Amino acid sequence: MRVLGWFLLLVGLVLAWFLLSPVVALILALFALPLALLLAALALPVGLFLALLGAVLALLGFFVKWLLPLALLLLALWLLLSPRRPVPEGW
Repeated sequence: MRVLGWFLLLVGLVLAWFLLSPVVALILALFALPLALLLAALALPVGLFLALLGAVLALLGFFVKWLLPLALLLLALWLLLSPRRPVPEGW
């Protein structure tokens, strides 16, 4: 558990330092927005649906950018700082 805690702490810090988060946002923008604009010109209902999908993916990217690093940091700190309990017999 201690190794997992250190690994999650490292991953959370990398994401919090914006080394990986802009890549996720760029991938979401590169896939969602041009496709939505192209299909909006071809078929308005499908394009509007994909524009909405792009907005949802952008929100997902925002949550991945901000909440995932915080969640990983909190989980890593919890794993590193929680007292170890003895494992019951039979586990």
